[in-house]
Amino acid sequence: MARERAAARLPIARLPMALLLVALLACVACGGSEEGGSQSYEATARAAVRNGATLLDVRTRAEFASSHVRGALNIPLAELRAHMGELEGERLVVYSASGPGSAEATTLLEAEGWRVMDIGPMSRWPSSAEIVNGQPIPPG
Repeated sequence: MARERAAARLPIARLPMALLLVALLACVACGGSEEGGSQSYEATARAAVRNGATLLDVRTRAEFASSHVRGALNIPLAELRAHMGELEGERLVVYSASGPGSAEATTLLEAEGWRVMDIGPMSRWPSSAEIVNGQPIPPG
C-alpha cells in the first residue's frame, strides 16, 4: 500500500527522463553501429570491406610502406582530389595515421557523392592480423 502511494506521487516531469533513459539503453543494446546489430563501428567497416567496399589509406606513401591494412588502396590525402578517378565501387572505408586526415578525406569524398565510413586511425582496424608490416622508406 505504501508503495502504491509513493508511485502515485511520482511527478509527471520525471516521465520524459525515464523515456530518454529507455531510448538510450535501447541504442546501447543495438550496438550503436551504422548497420544495426551488435557489431562495433570498426567491425561493421571491416564487414563492408569484405562485402566490396574499397578500403582507402590516406596516409603518406612512406607510412603506407611501413605498415598498412591488407588490401588497402593508398592515395595520400594531399593527392586525393587528383586521384579520385582511381576509386571504384560506391562505398569507401577510410583510415589515416591519427584520425584528422581520414576526417578531412571523408568530408572531401562525401562532397563528391561517395558513401564513406571513417574509422579514424589505422590502429582502430579490428584485426591486427590483417596489418601488413613492411620496410620504412627513408625520408628524402
